[in-house]
Amino acid sequence: RRISTKRCTPLLQSNSKKGANQLYQLSASQKDLLDLTSTNTYNLKSQNLLNKSSTVYAVVASQNNEITSYMTKHHLGKAAKQINSYRNSQYKQVLKDALSSGKFEDTYKGVLANRMDEYKTLLNATYASTSDTSLKNITSNDFSQLSLIMDDSQ
Repeated sequence: RRISTKRCTPLLQSNSKKGANQLYQLSASQKDLLDLTSTNTYNLKSQNLLNKSSTVYAVVASQNNEITSYMTKHHLGKAAKQINSYRNSQYKQVLKDALSSGKFEDTYKGVLANRMDEYKTLLNATYASTSDTSLKNITSNDFSQLSLIMDDSQ
């Protein structure tokens, strides 16, 4: 099925495949963060790290809903296969190994910081590549929210 560019935003009009792929990557990064922060918290002992993980989950879940809505509005809503192709679950083995070696919390903290940095980079790239005001607002707000979470933890 071809993506119709008649009712799509300028991001998708200039290069529909590149624009769609960028949104798929963004959504995949969000889903990876949601998975990371929801399935690994039972191994955390530090209350600060547990709080940060919960905050990241709540913020990114809201952001994912917003991006999913945006994609649906612009006829990219049924994209699970494309989004899943950008998912990166290599961290699961890293965390499994860290749990065995007794270094879970430090490793988790590093993986979370890395994933948040990657997500911020994707938000920045999406913002820079679009002329669509709505998408600029979404990515700008998401970037600001994530920056506050990251600044709070350092």
